[in-house]
Amino acid sequence: MRAANTATLLAVLTLGACATAPDRIAAIAPPPNQYSRMSCEQLTAEHSTIDQSLARLETTQRRTRRIDTLGVALLFLPVGSLIGGNHAREIGALRGEQRAIDARLSRGSCASDSAPIAVNDPTS
Repeated sequence: MRAANTATLLAVLTLGACATAPDRIAAIAPPPNQYSRMSCEQLTAEHSTIDQSLARLETTQRRTRRIDTLGVALLFLPVGSLIGGNHAREIGALRGEQRAIDARLSRGSCASDSAPIAVNDPTS
C-alpha cells in the first residue's frame, strides 16, 4: 500500500513537470512602451514575425508535451522538458507582445487606416 502511494505521488509530481499545452499558456505582458515609437508598418511587420515565431514554438511545445507524456509513462521522467524542449516562457512572452501590438494597432493613426498594411507587398 505504501509503495502504491509513493508511486502515485511520484507520478503526480512528474506529470506536473510536463510541458504545458500551448493553448494553456498565458500571455506575459511586455514593458509598457515597448512598441510606442514604431510606425504602423513596423508594427505590422513585427506582428508577422511574432506570428511565425509563435507558430514554430507552439509546434515544438506540442511535440515536447507528447514526448513528456510518453517519457513519464515509460520512464517516470518528462524527457522532452529535460532536454530543453519546454518553451512555455517564450510562448507567453510572444503572446504578450502580440497583444501589445494588437492594442497599439487598434488605436491612434493605425486604427484610422482604411486598409490593412500588407507585409512584403510587391505592389507598394
